[in-house]
Amino acid sequence: MLVKAGAPVESTIDLLMPLLEKGDIIIDGGNEWYENTEHRQKKVAEKGLMYLGMGVSGGEEGARNGESPVLLKSAISYKLLSRFMQAMYKPMCQWTHQW
Repeated sequence: MLVKAGAPVESTIDLLMPLLEKGDIIIDGGNEWYENTEHRQKKVAEKGLMYLGMGVSGGEEGARNGESPVLLKSAISYKLLSRFMQAMYKPMCQWTHQW
């Protein structure tokens, strides 16, 4: 999903959750405060879902040469999506660390 940060993200998650099945992943493509991402990961985990916060970095250079995704704190989600991420952002996409 790519919606305005804050309350619109919460509303969208609330709308999506009843439609999703255990093991599904919600990808938030907006740049969001990491504490909100952590809260949402816990919220959806209670329903057996995963939440991947994925901001996009790069600014003007990213617009010209390819943006760089910033994945927030979810090694499991990244591993499940790594082929997809590599195809979209290769060679810039790699798991670097977990906080």
